[in-house]
Amino acid sequence: MQLLWVALAADASAFLLAVTNHLSQDVAAVPLLWILPLSLYLLSLILCFESTAWYRRFFFLRLLAVALGGMAYALSPEFANAGPMLQVPLFCAGLFICCMVCHGELVNLKPSSEYLTKFYLMISLGGALGGIFVSAIAPLVFRGFYELPVAIAGCAVLLRIVLDRDPSTVFHGKGLRLPSLVFTGLVGLLIVSLAVVTVRQSGKSRLMTASIARLPMPG
Repeated sequence: MQLLWVALAADASAFLLAVTNHLSQDVAAVPLLWILPLSLYLLSLILCFESTAWYRRFFFLRLLAVALGGMAYALSPEFANAGPMLQVPLFCAGLFICCMVCHGELVNLKPSSEYLTKFYLMISLGGALGGIFVSAIAPLVFRGFYELPVAIAGCAVLLRIVLDRDPSTVFHGKGLRLPSLVFTGLVGLLIVSLAVVTVRQSGKSRLMTASIARLPMPG
């Protein structure tokens, strides 16, 4: 349980930094653009921990499926030429939905009052680990900007784990009933599509680097 607390908090934190880096470096170099993702992250945190009425699992899990799929497609080379007016709202909306799910599920997993100190300590630890992963570990491990695909895949995997513990609303709830095996297959399909997009991005980056290296040097 404690590892799940840490993982949910870490993924939300990593999502914040990964989306902020993506928007600032690859989409639009706009001053103070980082304020928008940070505000949405903090808003999701406030809403979920202020009242359980804000996070409706039945509603947000369906939005999450659209958000994860949309962001995965938006990372593909075919979407690279889309303007900031489309990409900024898309990734900011995806960030907010993913953070609402991570923070909402954290609230659903909140223990009794005697364990609240440990609960909030694990959340703080997770937030710090997510930040360390994006800012310190990923640049050393990855040759490209792969933090956002990792955060997207991590959110899908964590959701699958959470729903194993409490499958209500999705597997056995009212409305659309999604079999567990089908849901697992969709998560796997998302991860495979992210891996394909990452490989294509890596190949495109190497091609651009090789082309620049062949350019004649001045003088």
